Amino acid sequence: MKTPDSQENDWPALLSGSPLFNGVDFTVIAAELRQSQPLCIEHGQVLLDPKRINDDFYIVLDGELLVCLAPRVQQPLVRLRVGDCVGELSIIDNSPPSAYVMAAVKTHL
Repeated sequence: MKTPDSQENDWPALLSGSPLFNGVDFTVIAAELRQSQPLCIEHGQVLLDPKRINDDFYIVLDGELLVCLAPRVQQPLVRLRVGDCVGELSIIDNSPPSAYVMAAVKTHL
């Protein structure tokens, strides 16, 4: 996989493995993709917290995220891997995240 830090301008190649973008014509969303910013979070860092409003959605480009009902839980509800997305329901529902999402390892989004 291409390194997210070095390929900021190659979003179509980076996102092609994501089910969210399956069949999407990237020329139609080119302006939105140009506004996207890569993000790297470290192991254990909380990305989404039910106590904080979320206005973004994220796609795992490299690494792994854990979805948990409480921070620092050993048994996550779900493991999100490359191509998976998170945060979109906060935007659709206009509500805070329903769970904690944290990095299982250093993760590029």
